[in-house]
Amino acid sequence: MLDVQPSLTPEASVPTPPALPAVEPPDQAVPNALRGLMIIVLIGTAIVLVALLLLQWPIVKQAGPPADYGPQFQRILVVGESSRGIVGAIVDVSVYAMLIAAIVLAVRTLRTGRRDWLSPLIVVGLLGLAYVTGMVLYIGPMVGACGFSLIIFGGLVGWIASNPGDEPSATPNEELTTPVMHEDLSDESTNVESGAM
Repeated sequence: MLDVQPSLTPEASVPTPPALPAVEPPDQAVPNALRGLMIIVLIGTAIVLVALLLLQWPIVKQAGPPADYGPQFQRILVVGESSRGIVGAIVDVSVYAMLIAAIVLAVRTLRTGRRDWLSPLIVVGLLGLAYVTGMVLYIGPMVGACGFSLIIFGGLVGWIASNPGDEPSATPNEELTTPVMHEDLSDESTNVESGAM
């Protein structure tokens, strides 16, 4: 039998370890996580918008169970025929105001990376979820509940994951407008020009 010994020659290459991923500075890690969660919130608002405008919601008539189904804005148009009256119409319109508020709050958090706007965003998600849960047996409110749940999820996880001290030190616009202080170098420049060292 032949004994085979591994040869240690300089040509034998040693595998190099894979490069480690770049680590973000601590002041940028949390804002980037918040920005990622705001994408989830915006997806939730898109789902709610589709549910409000395209899917079937119960249209309440004067007596008995709802006989008609249609997009949510039709519930607003039947105020005179509805047993809910003007208060029900105001509640139905308020869902659109909550949706606009969720978009504004998510975009504001997305742009600044600050957690200041997450508490109102969670409240908007909870109010929207409270609105749709009473009608969740219908397809429109059921899908709307999924969208409002994503809004709550994104806001709540972002709020829990960030600390008040984790705010970014400055926004990019503030960094560009910071004045730069220059020292007076007039004495050194005259010495160099005259040839003195």
